[in-house]
Amino acid sequence: MRETMVLLAIAFQLLVATSGSAQRCGFSGGRPAAEVPAPSLPEDEIVIPVVVHIVWQQPEENIPDARVFSQIEALNEAFAAQNIPDGLVPNLFQPFITDTGIRFCLATRDPEGNPTTGIERRQTPLTIAPGGTQELHYTELGGLDAWDPDRYLNIWVTRFAGGITGTATFPEEAPPQEDGVEIHYEFFGKGGTPPYDRGITTVHEVGHWLGLIHPWGPGEPTCDEDDGLSDTPLSEVTYQGECPFWLVFSCGTPDMSMNFMYYTDDACMAMFTPQQRDLMWATLNGPRSSLKTSDGCAFTPVSTEEVGTSPFRLWPNPNAGRFWFEADTGTVVEVYDVAMGRLMLRLSANAARKQVAHGLSNGTYVVVWLRDGRIVGRQRMSVLR
Repeated sequence: MRETMVLLAIAFQLLVATSGSAQRCGFSGGRPAAEVPAPSLPEDEIVIPVVVHIVWQQPEENIPDARVFSQIEALNEAFAAQNIPDGLVPNLFQPFITDTGIRFCLATRDPEGNPTTGIERRQTPLTIAPGGTQELHYTELGGLDAWDPDRYLNIWVTRFAGGITGTATFPEEAPPQEDGVEIHYEFFGKGGTPPYDRGITTVHEVGHWLGLIHPWGPGEPTCDEDDGLSDTPLSEVTYQGECPFWLVFSCGTPDMSMNFMYYTDDACMAMFTPQQRDLMWATLNGPRSSLKTSDGCAFTPVSTEEVGTSPFRLWPNPNAGRFWFEADTGTVVEVYDVAMGRLMLRLSANAARKQVAHGLSNGTYVVVWLRDGRIVGRQRMSVLR
């Protein structure tokens, strides 16, 4: 019997990946389970404008635009329940996989109404790691000022001391100037440092920003408290640094260890539940309701003629699902849905001329041309199938 137990222990170690000393989340607190707000049924969809403030000391901390783009992609995949690996969610929990109806876009309009890429950068004079400090949120103190939190989700990307991967402010629990999410630069976007290399740290922290707490409740993990939601089972294990390949148990029931609000490795995170969705919508219909009318992702449509001397070309226009564009290598091309103010395509010009087949539905779109992070041209594109 003892030999059998030893073999089982060895097998378990082989199937659970450990991740070193990084602390999955610096968030603590939130509201007790007894104070969970009444759920709010989701509306069709909301698109939240995001501004990313990159505050760096060493060059490797000044992450490229591509990492930022990949983080927005990771957020949208997670909140839409897309690209979940086969077999990751046990059959027991598959009925709870939920599209939250919450989407994200990099801001295209700054608080003054000017065009923007939604990315700010600053090399800070601070000698301490800015993550988790008050200074991070104020330009005059060495960081970058928040944009209006009633209209934008502010995300600061920087270096943290002490191995923290990220943290967030809970609704109505921080000064407006400090409201948002902070992420250690190594764990922001796809392609960062394993095992937190798929952008899920930011997904987890945005969950806090929208009112979610950890499944074990606001304090240390015990079986005596939880998050107040009946579809996230009671748990006393965080799964920090683990990647379970089978059902795991605590408090006498299976744990939903693949839920985004655990501390599991990125490769083993997959889902929000219906009640988590409804609680986030209670936040969006309550303390963060002003985001529903934000114009931070809006673009004023312009015609080809208004672009004037733009050095870029796109044809045919209108088109029926395929177009060519011509631009200098290194130019980024973004296509926005005018009605939704939502980014639909992002393309890089790796040759002077490029053909693009797309699945856009009939409608009017705005094509934005960027070079070195700066908008250098815009035009209207119509799709008629």
